[in-house]
Amino acid sequence: MKIVILIAGAGALGSVCRYALSGAVYAALGQNFPYGTLVVNVIGSFLLGLLMQMGLNTDLIPPHLRTVVAIGFLGAFTTFSTFTYETVQFIQDGAWGSAALNIATSLILGIAAVIAGIYTGRLFAGGT
Repeated sequence: MKIVILIAGAGALGSVCRYALSGAVYAALGQNFPYGTLVVNVIGSFLLGLLMQMGLNTDLIPPHLRTVVAIGFLGAFTTFSTFTYETVQFIQDGAWGSAALNIATSLILGIAAVIAGIYTGRLFAGGT
């Protein structure tokens, strides 16, 4: 039961961080493209790659902490459902170019961010 409460607390923190960060990005870049969702998903992808690399290949992050952060914080922080909704909105509006751009940038940058997180984790852990 303790792990469930920790996951719930981390999820609350992750959702508040998502709200704050995406709001700041939208304030800076405008709302004509889902920049806030994109930035949150790329950062979340990087952090998940880093966390899993460090957690699974070193003793630096205990398994229970990895679970709480990955499922709780990052599960609430990243926004796949928002990404898909915004993409469908573009399609319904006939903005196929924006839909394709959102899909391509989110997937490419998300994958690149996970890879960058893994390699950063390897650097911190002293591994290859």
